[in-house]
Amino acid sequence: MIDSLSASMGLLAGDPLFWMPLVLSMLVCLLLIGLVLLDGFELGAGLILPWISAENRARVLDALAPWRGANESWLLLALAFSMAAFPLAWSLLTSRLYAAIVLLVSGAVVRYLAYEFRARASMNQQSGWLRLFMVGSLLGAVGYGLLLVGFVTGLRFQWDLLAFGVLVVVAVLAWFVLLGALWTLLWSGGELRRQVAKLALGATRWCAAGMVAVSFMLALVNPAIFYRWTHGDNLMLAAFWWLVMLAVYVALDIRLRSFRTGDGYGTARLPFVLAGLLLVLMLAGLVYSIFPFLILDSLTVWDAASSLSSLGLVMASALVALPVLLIFNVLGYWRLFVRRTISPVSPSAVQE
Repeated sequence: MIDSLSASMGLLAGDPLFWMPLVLSMLVCLLLIGLVLLDGFELGAGLILPWISAENRARVLDALAPWRGANESWLLLALAFSMAAFPLAWSLLTSRLYAAIVLLVSGAVVRYLAYEFRARASMNQQSGWLRLFMVGSLLGAVGYGLLLVGFVTGLRFQWDLLAFGVLVVVAVLAWFVLLGALWTLLWSGGELRRQVAKLALGATRWCAAGMVAVSFMLALVNPAIFYRWTHGDNLMLAAFWWLVMLAVYVALDIRLRSFRTGDGYGTARLPFVLAGLLLVLMLAGLVYSIFPFLILDSLTVWDAASSLSSLGLVMASALVALPVLLIFNVLGYWRLFVRRTISPVSPSAVQE
């Protein structure tokens, strides 16, 4: 498969001009998975705040304290590596998806500032910073949704695609609500656990609707994608892929329905793991559908790649940065899966 792919590009499989862009595109995909999953639960925590009681909102934000340092690295690395390795793709993205990128970055900045200033504010000022954290989360989630819409439609924004765009943005919002709710299930109990379990149940439906909408849109905007999934052995692969995702959705739905009483931590791990599996399956299906394009029908991975010397520099940077990132994040996130509870840090403790 690799040989035939390289031959179609007019390159040898061992040529750095072939394998470097391919490896770096895989690296960017891994960073995107980490960004959407691990930074996503912080963003989702801000989105669930309006739906939970006032006394629990501070608990949710305080519980983010141990993970925020690790969360912030994903967006920076994903942007840095993708811009350095594929500058032509970024020139198109920034010109046509400028609003989405601004929303994404500004949302991250607003969340960071709101969280830090809230930790140092007096008690009567903290509600205002908490609302600003919600706004930053909403901006970031809408930015992700618009990026997905542009990615799926090949950067073509038309009025007849408005309904599709709204559905995808809502589904992306629901996805982050789901992540935030599932993360809260890991450490919460009592009424808060029941509230977020109910939120997660509703969010799974919207996520499923968005996944189906994206799949149909990909088939409609590009007959080659429809052909790829419906002919030969790929039809069996597509059927298997959908059955696995359906099984994961059903298992997640059943598990969430079981959160009626009790605070057992072990039972709360499975929904978060299932959500991670769903993310990997959905992104893998999306990447397979459009590969080898980075911008659908416009730029392939190799067309968008930087020069060979620049790719070598990016590759060397990745070899240095990624082990540090992995070690830092494994240490940072480890307690999320091995600790039975999280002890939120109070604002007064942060001030001291």
